[in-house]
Amino acid sequence: APYKSNAPGTMVAHVSRIGTIAILICCLILHFSKYQKPVSTLRSQSVQSFHALNPEEQSYVQTIEIYRQREEEDKQHFMENFDDIQSRSEWDNGGKSQQKLWKLRARERLKRFPKLEKEDMITVKSCELATKDAGSMSGSNITDIYIVSLERRPLKREAAIRQLEKIGLDGTIVNAVDGDGILFQSDLYEKNAGVFPGYVGHNLHNISLTTGEAGCFMSHYSIWRHMHENNISRALILEDDFEILSPTSFANDLKEVLESANQYHPLWDICYLSRYPVAVDHKRLCKNLVIPGFSFWTVAYVLTLNGARKLLNSDGLANMVGLDDWFSLLSQEPIDSACCSPFTDRYRNFFPSNLLRVSVVPPIIMPVKGSFWLSDTATLRKNTKLLKDLPIMDEESRREKESLMNIMPEWDPHLQSKPASYRIENSILNNTHKKKQPVLRNFVDLKVDSEDIVLQLVD
Repeated sequence: APYKSNAPGTMVAHVSRIGTIAILICCLILHFSKYQKPVSTLRSQSVQSFHALNPEEQSYVQTIEIYRQREEEDKQHFMENFDDIQSRSEWDNGGKSQQKLWKLRARERLKRFPKLEKEDMITVKSCELATKDAGSMSGSNITDIYIVSLERRPLKREAAIRQLEKIGLDGTIVNAVDGDGILFQSDLYEKNAGVFPGYVGHNLHNISLTTGEAGCFMSHYSIWRHMHENNISRALILEDDFEILSPTSFANDLKEVLESANQYHPLWDICYLSRYPVAVDHKRLCKNLVIPGFSFWTVAYVLTLNGARKLLNSDGLANMVGLDDWFSLLSQEPIDSACCSPFTDRYRNFFPSNLLRVSVVPPIIMPVKGSFWLSDTATLRKNTKLLKDLPIMDEESRREKESLMNIMPEWDPHLQSKPASYRIENSILNNTHKKKQPVLRNFVDLKVDSEDIVLQLVD
């Protein structure tokens, strides 16, 4: 299935209406699913049975049906554009000289991480090209729009800009961290980045973390950091394969959903504008807003400054998993461990679960048709590598490390799976911080404007 292997959207099960035993089994399932009902209990609902569902189940079914329709369109697009998709599996056109340049620039972009320099941000002015009825964003309090885009995907970038032109929005193209530029494990170590210990995928995405997924995580991380450094109160973050479903009403739709979020969940941190639900929503707040269950996709979301600081404070860069998984793992609401078994509960034991998520219902943005087949995270391309299979480091880095071995602090391997702040606190309590001071990079002293208990990370 597109985006996640073995995704629940590919299976169909019908609620049995035959026999008392079947009814009793269904009742037991509903009774014991205290927080999130299994996806398998809500398949192919008829009109009558749909109205019999509770509001949370209805919002789930409503979103799934939109995805199923897009899935069929995606398959048709693949059949009609097979040759073009095959030719663009690694990059969008470009001769050998251009491809070589993209590779060099991918390495340069990685070296600048986590900063966003001027050369990494391209302003797009679209107001003059707006459609007549596009509307205004003035009431949404969104001050910035960022589009994550790879340099080697110019056709996708152009399509994203056309989407902005349809609704007359100004935005900023952010040159993404390209996973193809991650060649050695040392590339991540130098940025204090790494994979959550023991992570090898889960039952809905049975694959270890890839270079593409790491690049995606780091690209979004750069934007969060930019928001923190520049005190950006609220930003719309998009990936370059997004499609606005109703351009003429988008501004008003977004304004209404954010007004609902402010009214019904005023401390919200992140609002999904597009997602694929894996579990039933926790709560239907109003007609167009829910507190979502476990969800996939990061193609479109609105993030507050408070939310950005929570994400930066969660030590996720050093313990990466799939970005869309991570948003759900950090959520304040209980998470059904079956969603991302077997590592879900273990991850939440180490990190704060304080991210307040909301989601629009139904989605107002979807991945564009054919996006799965050209994805740099959802598919294993020729240049995509598993992080665990990368060589440790290049020869130059190896020699440099050997020359520093005598002056580098000793590292305690038993603390690698714990947050940086925990390592600091532990060393101070045991009076060992002078002898075994952990080497921390890219962290800032962050404060979150809420009553949540927050890990304070220091350089």
